[in-house]
Amino acid sequence: MLADTQANASGKYYSVDRRGVYFEGKELELVANGVANGDVESHIHQRYPQGFSRHGLQYFRDSWIPGTFEDWRGGMIEQLLEATRLAHYPDKPGRFQSMFATDSLDSAKRFREGHGSPEHGIYEIQPQGKVHRGDMALLAVGNTFATTDHKMHLYWQGKTLELAGYSPFWEHVIELPALVVGRVA
Repeated sequence: MLADTQANASGKYYSVDRRGVYFEGKELELVANGVANGDVESHIHQRYPQGFSRHGLQYFRDSWIPGTFEDWRGGMIEQLLEATRLAHYPDKPGRFQSMFATDSLDSAKRFREGHGSPEHGIYEIQPQGKVHRGDMALLAVGNTFATTDHKMHLYWQGKTLELAGYSPFWEHVIELPALVVGRVA
């Protein structure tokens, strides 16, 4: 059973600063591509001529040597998500050119508890472009390729699963540039 998502009624977004780079009034921007050196870099620049977010640098552009199977699986999920978006949902903001946030302070605190540490600040973010709401809990490999493909499509459709014991975690993909309004926690 599928459930449709709803838009963010408050219009406020909150992001956990795990890298320690946010401050009030900072505009978060794409990192521009440098001069292409070789075929692979030319390919990268052709696909993403505007540059990359930090997330895109980590999962697409820069050298990435996975340390664990979980690191490798996370990278493969990112590639599948982007391929699905490009093929079927090109109007959605690309994860490699975006940042991520929640639509409530409580959700940002839960994210920090599971994926950060108490000293990581939580900041209000003001989008300046596209925003997409997707269920982050879907970003896992299924027991078949078809199940995994289905999850990728649900994510970009803004839908989730309605299953006993399943709990979605809504994240917002915010196209850069975006503005850091200020620290809230």
